[in-house]
Amino acid sequence: MSSISVKHDNNQFLTLASTIVLFLLHIYMKIIVDDTSSIYAIQEAFHQIFPYLKLEFYRKNSQNQHNQGKLSVDSDKAFAHFRAMQNAENIVIDSEMTVSELEKKFYTIYGLFTQVMRKSGNIWLGTTITDNWSLEEQNKQGEMLTSQITGTSNFKS
Repeated sequence: MSSISVKHDNNQFLTLASTIVLFLLHIYMKIIVDDTSSIYAIQEAFHQIFPYLKLEFYRKNSQNQHNQGKLSVDSDKAFAHFRAMQNAENIVIDSEMTVSELEKKFYTIYGLFTQVMRKSGNIWLGTTITDNWSLEEQNKQGEMLTSQITGTSNFKS
């Protein structure tokens, strides 16, 4: 009797997970973040729904005071790697959520600093002054600014 060896490839798993997430996005227009979600999959899903916004994740940098005390997070890692609050609910992202609500949830549950960036022409700007706006409002503003600056409409990067 012969045996079959199956190797687990994390990259293939992440690609499959990302594909499933993107498919579900088109049906429900919500993103559900749980411990199995990778940073990359959530960033991609977020950008699919909000093409003029992107998510950046950071963790506290206690060893180096450069970069405002923050380090970028490895996008291949699952959110379980960062969990700060046990037995917390999943994060559900939808268009009515404000930037400040989103950033607070990621910090409370995963201990991650989150920055929503809005496209303005060919650059990405932090939304700190308008954190009380919904993600939908932020995205519409990004589309308007980008089309005014570049002279195009429905621009995606």
